[in-house]
Amino acid sequence: MLRSIEQYAMQSCKVETIFLPKNVNSFAANCFEGSRTLKTISCNPSNPTFSVMDGVLYNKDKTTLIKFPANHSTSFEIPETVTTIGFCAFISSVIENVKFPPKLKRIDGYAFAVTKLKNLTIPDTITDISGGAFASCQHLTEVKFGTGMTYISNDCFMDTRLTKVVIPENITSIGESAFSYCPNLKEVVLPSTITSLGGSCFPTNVNISFPSNAKLSLDDQQILYDLDKIVLIMCLKKSTSYIIPETVSTIRSSAFKDMTDLTKIEFRSGITLKMIESNAFYGCSKLSSIEIPNSVTSFGVRSFYNCAQIKSVFFGSKLTKISTRCFEGCTSLDTVSFTQCDSPCTIDSYAFNGCTSLRTLTLSENISSIDMYCFSNCKSLERVNIPSTLKYIGIYAFSNSLISQVTFSSPSQMVNLSKYSFSQCIHLRDIVGTPDTIKNIESNCFESTLITSFDVPISTTSIGNYAFRGCSEMTVFRIPSRCLLQTIGNYIFDGCVSLSKIECPDSDFFVIDNGALFNKDRSNLICFPPASSITFFCFSQNVKSVSSSAFYGCKSLVGIMIPDNSITTIGHSAFAYCTSLKYINIPLCVKNIDQNVFTGCNNLHCGIVVQNTSISFRYSLVTNSGLSLTSMKDCGLITCKHVNYQTPVSTSYLYVFILM
Repeated sequence: MLRSIEQYAMQSCKVETIFLPKNVNSFAANCFEGSRTLKTISCNPSNPTFSVMDGVLYNKDKTTLIKFPANHSTSFEIPETVTTIGFCAFISSVIENVKFPPKLKRIDGYAFAVTKLKNLTIPDTITDISGGAFASCQHLTEVKFGTGMTYISNDCFMDTRLTKVVIPENITSIGESAFSYCPNLKEVVLPSTITSLGGSCFPTNVNISFPSNAKLSLDDQQILYDLDKIVLIMCLKKSTSYIIPETVSTIRSSAFKDMTDLTKIEFRSGITLKMIESNAFYGCSKLSSIEIPNSVTSFGVRSFYNCAQIKSVFFGSKLTKISTRCFEGCTSLDTVSFTQCDSPCTIDSYAFNGCTSLRTLTLSENISSIDMYCFSNCKSLERVNIPSTLKYIGIYAFSNSLISQVTFSSPSQMVNLSKYSFSQCIHLRDIVGTPDTIKNIESNCFESTLITSFDVPISTTSIGNYAFRGCSEMTVFRIPSRCLLQTIGNYIFDGCVSLSKIECPDSDFFVIDNGALFNKDRSNLICFPPASSITFFCFSQNVKSVSSSAFYGCKSLVGIMIPDNSITTIGHSAFAYCTSLKYINIPLCVKNIDQNVFTGCNNLHCGIVVQNTSISFRYSLVTNSGLSLTSMKDCGLITCKHVNYQTPVSTSYLYVFILM
């Protein structure tokens, strides 16, 4: 029974009408995102939540207009009962003229976005217009504000064709990007009542005027500030360089965004700058000279995104936060130093992602977290020293960089090594001082690195799937005495073509037998080193299960013997890609064989003894487990098309070999 129509549910659907059944109690106005064919909406009269009048959807008492169909009409008079126009109510519609009702109080976010409104008079009754309400109305050339509003929200008139804006006395604040990307806007008149302007609220090169008693100031560089020049709001004229006065403590969001001619920012001596907000210098592609003041505590999201000419950044003692994508794409950035950082500091996701020239990274002892993708794709970064204060390294944090050595300082507070944190670091060979505090090594953590050996930290309890996948140089894997390791994921040694030995001298959870790693009572074989020289392997009757991917890629194995009354379950891909494997027997005790167990075992041509004659069991071996049809036939029945005839290896031979 349909009860809810969620956002984007009918995205780009070319429908002209829609009917809402009685039980629908939730309707997202943007469910038709990208569709401009809808002409009318109808509704079951017994629906307790919604009502329809003239093809337009309202709440039951018609106080909220929920959805105006995109292709309904070019002119519309909103009923007198309506007090609220809902989120995305008219979005992307053909409406050109609208008459507001006398009781209207609120217009929600994006209500008229991407419509064809030409001019707009906001009634005095309206007190609240939410973000983006008239964004991208590219036919809108004039707006008159009512007396009920006190603020203009973020993005409210962004990307319109307004030519002049006169802000009335009742408005005290204008949000971020409220009139940004308005290419025809040449003049803005502000009242004396304005106390707050958001970053990039107007386009550059606009003529802004305000009375002498306004709480704003404009310097000869055409930089707009608050009255005391504590907050730098925006720059109104493009130039190659600017001097920031010592009074400034905050640079507002998008203040210098996309100033592609800007090459230099100079901060006056003694400046107490604390915050550089989001997108402040976004896309300043020629900015090469900037010395961050020691007083800065935080950098906003993308504040220096794609500043491709910045070469070095030295952070000061007050730093506490570098936000998401802050320096992402700064492809000339060579040196990043946190050595003066005296306060606990976090580095958010993607902060230095794609800084392909970064060679020198110095992290201070006060860095507490490095989030996901933070230093990913830093193609010149060769060495990293992890400070003892660092508690968290996010997924992909250093992935796909050229790091050759990672050194952990002690005593470390590190608990987890996250998924993919050092994956694809194809030059990483040395991990120095791996902390004993680490409890979890997550999936793909060291995938495709060049580490030659690995000692599991004593406090580690779990290692995730594919943790060492593709570590082609690893020869030895050690679980030290008293190590707390209990859980080992699947495929952790996939592609470890040199791993010939697993060591586990004294563990409460594991034991080594015949080169393989078992659980403590030897009832479950967990994994076998892919590069082991052992060619024949015989299970003992004590073994009851083989874990998934246990023998994955063991290319030296020729024969495997499973005794009667032993193994009952073989996990998925357990013997996959054992390319030399020519013989294995499957006794009646084996009840469950998972998928892809024999995938890639191209030498299992014939002579495989399968005692279970059940058609369904054998069918599953072929269709799910990857065993070929001919493998269960006598080798004498196979035609000469097979170059190598296969002869089953006798049980007695296998037992003698293992004993030797």
